[in-house]
Amino acid sequence: IVSGDNQNAARTHPHPGDPNVLTANFGPLSVQILDGSGRPLPGAQVTFAVSTKPNAMACELDLSANKVLTNANCIATLAAGFSSNPPAAAWAYYVDGQCQVVATLGSAFATFHLNVQP
Repeated sequence: IVSGDNQNAARTHPHPGDPNVLTANFGPLSVQILDGSGRPLPGAQVTFAVSTKPNAMACELDLSANKVLTNANCIATLAAGFSSNPPAAAWAYYVDGQCQVVATLGSAFATFHLNVQP
């Protein structure tokens, strides 16, 4: 993980589909991809997905970019998309707690912890 782990946010933003529901919005999530020998892997496709969350929580990712290619620095970033307002890479709503997002490439993975606070 390069950045984006252990973010904390409160549910203060109106949901784009229902202004009566407030969301916690989270910034970009970035991972660096290296092979087993520590060599960079530019152009590798990394998948970001929600892995665990409280049962009553909804946690969404910017679905337009849940599969991201690593750049020349071997970094894949799930960036803030425009599916939410303000733009966010991920957002959660209904309850407080932790949503975990996993970035995977083959059998390798990294877990981001996004904390929704009161």
